[in-house]
This record gives sequence, C-alpha cells and structure tokens, in this order.
Amino acid sequence: MPNSERELIDEYRRKMQNQVILTFRLRRATLCLTQMGKYLAGNLDVVQVEMLLAIYDALIISYASCFSQNHGHRVNLDAKKVFKNSPELLEIHKRTILIRNSLVAHNGQNASVEEDVAILQRDECYHVELVSKLRLPTSRELSDLNDVIGHSYEHVRARMERLAMGLENEIGKPVIVSQEMGDVSKQGT
Repeated sequence: MPNSERELIDEYRRKMQNQVILTFRLRRATLCLTQMGKYLAGNLDVVQVEMLLAIYDALIISYASCFSQNHGHRVNLDAKKVFKNSPELLEIHKRTILIRNSLVAHNGQNASVEEDVAILQRDECYHVELVSKLRLPTSRELSDLNDVIGHSYEHVRARMERLAMGLENEIGKPVIVSQEMGDVSKQGT
C-alpha cells in the first residue's frame, strides 16, 4: 500500500475514532435508560430508589459528555447542528444539560433529590433528622431522553457514514461501517 494511502487511512481512522467514542457514550446512556425502565416496572424500596437515581445520574452525565466542550481532544457534538431540524428535541436536550450542570456544579447533587434537616420534638427531646424528598423521572421524561439519545446517535452514525464515503472516494475502494460500531438506536427502551 503506498505511503500516502496509509497516511490517508490513518487520518480517517482518527476521525472515526472520535465518532466511536461518542457512540459508546450514547450506548452507555441507553443502557442506563434500559436499566431504569426495569427498575420502574416494579415496586421500589429505598435502596432501589437510590440505585435508580445513581443510574439516572450516570445516564445524564454519559449523554451530556457527548456535548461537553472540555475535552483535551475534539470529541463533542454541537447541539445546534444535531437538533437543527428538531426544536422540540433541542429543548429536551437543553433541559438535560441543565440537569447535568446541577449534578456537576452542586457536588453531584441530583436535582431530583431535595434534602433538608428537620428538628422534631418527640417526648421531652428534640431530634435532628435528615429529610429527603425524591422525585423520580417520569415515563415521559425517560421517553424524551430516549428520543434525544436516539437522534444524537443517528447524527453520529451519519457522520461516520460521511467519513467512510470520503475515504472511499479518496482511495477508490469500498469502505463499510460495521453495525458493531454501537448501534444504540435499536437498544432503547
């Protein structure tokens, strides 16, 4: 293989690698979403609710990391491009990013958990207790998240296909993007 063709293939491989990283992040978010659906199908005890909130946090952070501007290398999506023809999904995306920002900016505090301290009188004593109120995401919110994740994945998949076509045009040989590249759109809840 000529040196220039090898260099060209390496350049496209690096570009594809960025897309694969995004794909795996979106797959992780989809897996979290699937697990949440399993938990929500039954009656939840306190430990399961805490587990559900941890999974929800992981889902939000995995999804939002695809749009983060703070990477040392260029592995991010531009929400304006991804959702340019879907203003309703852009609004869901923005709400999701706000949730992510509250998780990161507030020491991992999930916006779905309100914690307070109560001082209650019992008998002749006062008791200081932690009071937590949990708000689990609704099925509509989970469905919305599934939609933005799927839409984002399709955007990444299209970018991978365009890169493959570009390489194919450059080297004059077929280039095929395998389905094993993280086809998350078929794994949703």
